[in-house]
Amino acid sequence: PGPVNTKFVDNAKSMMQSKDLDMFKADPETKQLIETVYDSMFNRFTHLGQTPQEVADVIVALMKEEKPRFRIATSEGLSKILNMKLGNGTGENVIDFTQSTYLAQEIPKSL
Repeated sequence: PGPVNTKFVDNAKSMMQSKDLDMFKADPETKQLIETVYDSMFNRFTHLGQTPQEVADVIVALMKEEKPRFRIATSEGLSKILNMKLGNGTGENVIDFTQSTYLAQEIPKSL
């Protein structure tokens, strides 16, 4: 699955908010970049994640198939990401996606 909304996300976010970024022993520009990426990742989990039940439903349906597929994405958004990653051997699509997703200043409406 992609992002799954569980207490783990809340716990990780509160842990990061309670700690100072000095643990990264980096220059101010790098610390700002790390903070931007973390904020973006937590926002994506919060707004775009699936519930554990949604993921479980996909797994149960897969198990009921006569010939279950080896890999399956549990959401449309994850399918798009996997197709992008696996459909381009140069890695440029992954770099573009990462920059636009995790370094963007606004929260996306969808993947």
